[in-house]
Amino acid sequence: KWECRVYLDLFAGAGCSFLRETANRIPASPLLALGVPEPFDKYIFCEADSKKIEALKKRVHAHFPERKVAFLNINSNTSVDRILNEIPIPRKDFKVLTFCFADPYNLKNLRFSTVQKLSERFMDFLILIPTGMDANRNVGYYVNQTNKTIDRFSGYNGWRSEWETVKGRQSFDLFLTDLYGKMMTSLGYR
Repeated sequence: KWECRVYLDLFAGAGCSFLRETANRIPASPLLALGVPEPFDKYIFCEADSKKIEALKKRVHAHFPERKVAFLNINSNTSVDRILNEIPIPRKDFKVLTFCFADPYNLKNLRFSTVQKLSERFMDFLILIPTGMDANRNVGYYVNQTNKTIDRFSGYNGWRSEWETVKGRQSFDLFLTDLYGKMMTSLGYR
């Protein structure tokens, strides 16, 4: 059905994770995506940390030299146009489907405006929302009127009044997840 399938990772990292308990190195999302039985036609890995992107390049070239990969040493939120320029342009006889994976380190690392701009292309998303490690631990910080982290992450400025109506009956992590789902629905996603 698709002439071109693209895998996009907005926070690619170095390609490996270390397990503290054992000191073992395990493959992370970029290497796992490169190793799927039915590979994508193109991979785009974004990473703001130059040391991590260089380590990823070495690992990719060592293990998957035949794959077509673009490495972008960028902040995904401020360089969406560079990302879009790497995705092939669809035509009548050339359908392109992009799968965007986003696993931000914390809520401030992903802006909804980034997802919104990317969604202008035919794109599926898998977004891991850092609720347990970030949102629940920092709820007091985020609800402060001067803090705009959730506004940018969710793309919705009126969330505080909604939170006040459900606080005590719903945890902040579930509230945030539901809010994000509603915002994705507003873009036409199910």
